[in-house]
Formats: sequence, structure tokens, C-alpha cells
Amino acid sequence: MTTNNPEVKRYDCTSGGAQHCYGCYTMKECELGDYVVWEAYEALQAKCEELRKDVAGLVEALEHGFPLLSDEGLDEVEHHCEWVIQRERKRVHSILAAHRKQGGGV
Repeated sequence: MTTNNPEVKRYDCTSGGAQHCYGCYTMKECELGDYVVWEAYEALQAKCEELRKDVAGLVEALEHGFPLLSDEGLDEVEHHCEWVIQRERKRVHSILAAHRKQGGGV
């Protein structure tokens, strides 16, 4: 079953803010609701996959756009600019590595 519904309606349980659904099956429409109808799930899943690809492309672009320099011969005093650039690029690469480790890999 495929849906092309761009506007996905969200719902929340009306059981008074309970932590878990108790099967009352009374839901009200809510802009930030946690539940959607099954037909809308595929649209959300497709959008999620599209966003994952966008993020993966961004991560790759950042890694290639900000390559690490060689540490050989870099001196904090003599090559201050290059040293700072290298430090910042290492920071970017560590953030990207943490992102990949959390399951945001390409």
C-alpha cells in the first residue's frame, strides 16, 4: 500500500497523559503527536530514508571538503595558522566519526 499524502496527521492518546497505551483506542489529532495512521507510515518512512541519504551526503561532503593536513612539521608557534586549521579539522572529523558511530553512517 503506497500513499502520496504529503500532509501526515499525527495523533495522541486521550488517556490523560498515561505513559503507555491501555487500549482505549481514543485518539485525538495533535500537531506533535506520537502516533500516525498506518497508511501515513510509509510516507514517513520514505521521507526518513530521503533525509538519511541527505545527511550521509553532507557527512561525506564535509569529510572531503575539510581533509586533514599532515601533522609532520606543524609547529604551534611557527605555523600557527596551519596548526589552528588542523586542530579545527580534527574537531570536525571527530564529530563526524561520533555521528557515524551512533548509527549515522553513510
